[in-house]
Amino acid sequence: MRRLSSLDVTRDDEAARVVEEVIATWGRIDVLVNNAGVITYDTPLRVTTMDQWDEVMNTNLRGMHLVSRAVIPHMMLREHGVIINIGSSSGRRPDSEYGAYATSKWGVVGYTISLADSLRPLRNQSEWHQSRLGGYRYGTGLTIPREILTGLFLRMWPKPRCTWRHGRPAL
Repeated sequence: MRRLSSLDVTRDDEAARVVEEVIATWGRIDVLVNNAGVITYDTPLRVTTMDQWDEVMNTNLRGMHLVSRAVIPHMMLREHGVIINIGSSSGRRPDSEYGAYATSKWGVVGYTISLADSLRPLRNQSEWHQSRLGGYRYGTGLTIPREILTGLFLRMWPKPRCTWRHGRPAL
C-alpha cells in the first residue's frame, strides 16, 4: 500500500492538499475518521496557558473542521461518504484536570451535531440519501469510545479500575 505524506491538521493548505492527494491516488474518499488529538496533562483551566489552549483547540477542533471541510465537497459530488469524529468520555462529563482537552471534546460533540444538521437539508433535497438499507449514504457520526488500553490511557491512569480482555473492558 502506498504511504501518503504527513498532514498537519491545523493547516488549511495541508488538509486540502492531502484530500486531493488521496483522491488522485485512490479516486475517492468513502470515510473520513477525524482522530487527531492532543492533550495537556494535569492542567486545569485556571493554569492553562494560551499556547496550551491554542495547541489543543487547533488540533482537536480546528483540524477536524479543516479536514471535514476539505472532504465534504468530494463526498457530495459522489453522493456518498461518512465522517466519523472521535470524541472522548471527557466530552460527556466534566474533567477538571484536563480542562482544554475536555473543552475541546465537548466541542467535538457540538461540532458533529452542527455538521450533521448543516448537511441534513441537502440530503432531504435529493434522491441520493437512499441506500439499499433505507438509510443515508452520507452523513456524520460521533464515536465516544470507552477508555481503551492505549499508551495515552496508561500514562493518565497507570492502574485501570477494570479488568481487560481482548482489548475491551470487562463489564
